[in-house]
Amino acid sequence: MWFEIFRLGAWPDYYQNVQFSKDPEALNQFYRQMTPNTGPYDAALNIDAMSKLFDIIGDGVLITHSQIRDVVNANGGDVTLVHLPDIGVYGNTHFPMSDLNNDKIAELMAHWLKEKHLN
Repeated sequence: MWFEIFRLGAWPDYYQNVQFSKDPEALNQFYRQMTPNTGPYDAALNIDAMSKLFDIIGDGVLITHSQIRDVVNANGGDVTLVHLPDIGVYGNTHFPMSDLNNDKIAELMAHWLKEKHLN
């Protein structure tokens, strides 16, 4: 289940061009990070908590999904959704910082931060 949810592939096969390391130890470490869902999921509670956090800390960067973007932007935030394949970046998982092309993702983030005067 985790393999598919986080866009590594369709177990046991990796997606073509996936940016997740195919080193067996990387997959071992990936599975060691998984925790079971042990309670209910409350989207409204999560959104409220994130809103309060940004009220306390000020501007920040949140890497998230499109439905969160819509809520944040509707409440005065400024979330930019980037579909990576649209800009020629392919194979990324839900872990941009550990994908093999993390340098490209960091470069894109640095450009976005500069564009928003947050660097």
